[in-house]
Amino acid sequence: MGMTVWQKCSRCFSASFFALGVFTLPLSAVSAGEMTFRPATNGGTPCCEWIAAEGDIVASTPSAFENFIGSGSYSGQTVYFNSNGGSLLAGIELGRSIRKNNMKTRVGRTVAIPQSWQSETIKGTCLSACSFAFLGGVTRDAKSNEIGVHQFYSKDAINVPNAKQFTASDLSVQQMISGLLIEYATSMGVDAQFVSTAAATPPNEMRFFTKEELTFFKIVVDPDQYKPWTLQPLQDGIVGNSSTNDGKSMATFYCRSDRIPRILFLTIDANPQQSYKALLDNLKYINGINAFNAFYERKNITIKITSKSYGFEIVLDRLNLKQPISNTNSYIIEASGPNLPSSWFLRVLNVEKSQNVFTSVSKNCIK
Repeated sequence: MGMTVWQKCSRCFSASFFALGVFTLPLSAVSAGEMTFRPATNGGTPCCEWIAAEGDIVASTPSAFENFIGSGSYSGQTVYFNSNGGSLLAGIELGRSIRKNNMKTRVGRTVAIPQSWQSETIKGTCLSACSFAFLGGVTRDAKSNEIGVHQFYSKDAINVPNAKQFTASDLSVQQMISGLLIEYATSMGVDAQFVSTAAATPPNEMRFFTKEELTFFKIVVDPDQYKPWTLQPLQDGIVGNSSTNDGKSMATFYCRSDRIPRILFLTIDANPQQSYKALLDNLKYINGINAFNAFYERKNITIKITSKSYGFEIVLDRLNLKQPISNTNSYIIEASGPNLPSSWFLRVLNVEKSQNVFTSVSKNCIK
């Protein structure tokens, strides 16, 4: 198996980044000091604990982070970034460490609540090298104008812009650095246009991403989020398909010769028997499921299992496609009952294209 750009050149990158003084700290930024890591909580359940990562990213930041998470049980937690940037290579190494530890990333400044041991997050920014560290999150969330990028640069070149700064070897390394950035971003599931956007922005400027761009470039992502619906031909008819970003769960909308629409949810599992039994047990404790502006009784729900997946199907005999499915960007399918179990039946589906897809499917049922 061939080595990646990173594997081939990790040593030369480490030396060349710092020999060339390659940084992405905003030129106008005042140093906030080296990045520090600390645990924070708002006093709620464990889901309301996070790691505050604040300050400039320096060469020692990745090892400091590894030392920090080695001192406690932090795997899977959320890292809240508030940083002007710093060392580009260190930002990438930090991002890889975050991904290795299955962590989530968000943007926000962590502040203490007055007269309390608790904390809260307020608006923050994650700029330059920080934005590359941010990409390491398995789940990433940010708002408009919180993520900013520009070109990486040499401090010497900025101080004396017209002076000869680079040898041919240096320029070769710069090209390899660009390759590294693209490889890193795409390996994190981010569109390569993220890197080209940074490359097109002068080092004395900052390019902030809008909410739409954050989603389009896949800078923000939730692996459990369902993608927009698509149509697929099947058995002289068509079905509607949607899958989660990680491809582990699928939703299929279809109808048969009785022309009653159905929706099938399946989740990939190498050993689905245990989850199948859990679904059967949980079905006993619900009255039914709320879906698409209607309530469907338990008799409309069938638990499914295949050799490599488990899930459930709902017979949508009350579905009314003449009215909007939802007025928001998503709609929730959830169980209803007095003693609700865990979220075995909870699904948050993407509204995009769903109305047209469902209508087309309902007119072209499979055999």
